[in-house]
Amino acid sequence: ELLTRADAHPRIVCRIEEDNAMAGLVAAGYGVAIMPDFYLLKYYAVERIPIADKADRRYLFMAVHNRHNMLPVVERFRNFVLARGRNTEA
Repeated sequence: ELLTRADAHPRIVCRIEEDNAMAGLVAAGYGVAIMPDFYLLKYYAVERIPIADKADRRYLFMAVHNRHNMLPVVERFRNFVLARGRNTEA
């Protein structure tokens, strides 16, 4: 719903319920994740990008691998989120 309201239609290939597993996959370079913030995220090699959404009452973040050689599609999605979703109050 959050992505639909933003007119974003990413190809979702995996859904994971466990935050540590999700952060681990992102840190290993397997894509990006829209996820709630959790205290262990700071220990993973990911960039934490706050996402603002007035209709959503949770604090959400996008985690991306912090390597410089990102796939172009990941870079474009990261830039999309930064342009449209960054929480200016964070």
